[in-house]
Amino acid sequence: MLAALVSRTPDEVMVIDFQEIEFLDFSAADEFLTVLVRRVISGELGTRRFVLTNLSDAVRENVQAVLALRGLHCLERRADGSVTVLGRISPPLAQTLDHINRMGRTTSNEVAKMLGDIELNAAANRLKTLADAGLVVEDPTTSGGRGARRIFYSVMPVSAEAN
Repeated sequence: MLAALVSRTPDEVMVIDFQEIEFLDFSAADEFLTVLVRRVISGELGTRRFVLTNLSDAVRENVQAVLALRGLHCLERRADGSVTVLGRISPPLAQTLDHINRMGRTTSNEVAKMLGDIELNAAANRLKTLADAGLVVEDPTTSGGRGARRIFYSVMPVSAEAN
């Protein structure tokens, strides 16, 4: 699976389909996912990402347990098109991730304005935390303003119909 992800082009998302998998025990989930997630967050894979789909309840439960235990995260694309995080994530980070997934891309300035009740540095910290977890892609670009402005891209943008 790692070789398949490495062979993808930059910015490409590999969909890992579990439709034929009825059960994945904790040990197998740990061995399989931990390697992939850690490679993503290490930066070794650049902007390549993966998303899980068609997880049975039993598989999802073991994946959640492994990721929570290891302090890791990954994304699941549900049958209805929605995107959820597997692993523990705080409500503020989940709210910020939902915004990025709806918008497709965002900046800390846009997040602070959208949420209204947080400072710019808090919005920037949320986005950086999501990027460090491999849940969004950070792209440093220069803006017309002071210094560099970072743009963060959704790994799996959600269409309006899925919300």
